[in-house]
Amino acid sequence: MNILIIPSWYPSKSNPLSGSFFREQAISLHKAGHKVIVVNVSFQDRRGYFDVDNFKLKKFYDEGVIVYSYTIPAFGLGRAKRLMISNFYKRLNRVYRKIVEDGEQVDIIHAHSYMPAGYCACKIGEMNNIPVVITEHSSKIINKDLSPIEVNYLKKCLEMAECFICVGDGLKQSVIELTGTNKKIEVVPNMVSSLFQYKEKNRHLDDFIFCSVGNLIGRKRFGLTINAFTKSFKGNGNIKLQIIGGGSLYNELKEQIDNLGMNEQIFLLGEMDREKVKHQLQACDTFVLASANETFGVVYIEALACGKPVIGTRNGGAEWIINEDNGVLVDVDNEVQLADAMLKMVNNYNDYHKNEISRATISQYGEKPVTSRLNLIYERCIKE
Repeated sequence: MNILIIPSWYPSKSNPLSGSFFREQAISLHKAGHKVIVVNVSFQDRRGYFDVDNFKLKKFYDEGVIVYSYTIPAFGLGRAKRLMISNFYKRLNRVYRKIVEDGEQVDIIHAHSYMPAGYCACKIGEMNNIPVVITEHSSKIINKDLSPIEVNYLKKCLEMAECFICVGDGLKQSVIELTGTNKKIEVVPNMVSSLFQYKEKNRHLDDFIFCSVGNLIGRKRFGLTINAFTKSFKGNGNIKLQIIGGGSLYNELKEQIDNLGMNEQIFLLGEMDREKVKHQLQACDTFVLASANETFGVVYIEALACGKPVIGTRNGGAEWIINEDNGVLVDVDNEVQLADAMLKMVNNYNDYHKNEISRATISQYGEKPVTSRLNLIYERCIKE
């Protein structure tokens, strides 16, 4: 099968973690025997404004996946939705014509997120009689934080796409409530990369380490996590919290840690690549992320694939992943519950079967089960 993947955002030199799960899914589909072409016409954020690859149509291979790239700086286009979509479509159409000129065949188009890739993919599919699948990831949908224009584009995508997928049941429910659609929406979770695997740790020789990963932004609630950890473990030097990620709140969180006198127990480790994140997850004891909202929560399944019990919040995504066998759920913004969950994790850590946590996670979210489900959807859409 020849699959054309169109992501709304994608890894770049300046931001290698952006859309990394789109890239990993594309590579997994290639491993499953498909010919996969990725068209990256995404908008670069401030970090990529001066990327030397901007405004250039480039073709290269990435672990067997053919990538056509034509990126430009965003320059605030995200605030002008119609202009953003018009610009995205213009570049997408140009790249698609190049793909045809190169003699490539496309059986199905798979776009990630309705805005802007999904809508533009539907237009390309309609013009060329190619079925389109859209997978939705947007946290704005689960928060119901869409403008009337955005809701209108979402409705159009539901009508035009052969199949509309959500990465979680909470996200699916929000799409239904926002649009009133009667169309069947599939739920296919994000995939956990084979990079993340269980590695046995010798517990009795080490400190107890909590690990958290995410952008240092408000909705991730790292300030709340720091307060809850301090409440439960201040003065207990053998218990530590490591926070991985970069973002606008770095200095504010550093000051919070200083003011609490927790510099010897709480560490801001900055942004890391996927390989380093894997090693940190394998070396820790428990993963914690107290986000206010998540459409899915890839970092939860990455930690679980490494065999780590997790603490999460009922944020729209985590409650479909975390259960009593693999972790603890608490209410959003409940510092007392979060502090108690951390204490419970330390006191009951040996009750969790780490190898089984990893096995169950990979059997549900690993490359094979996710690509198999996508393959069935592709075949059905092409046939219909």
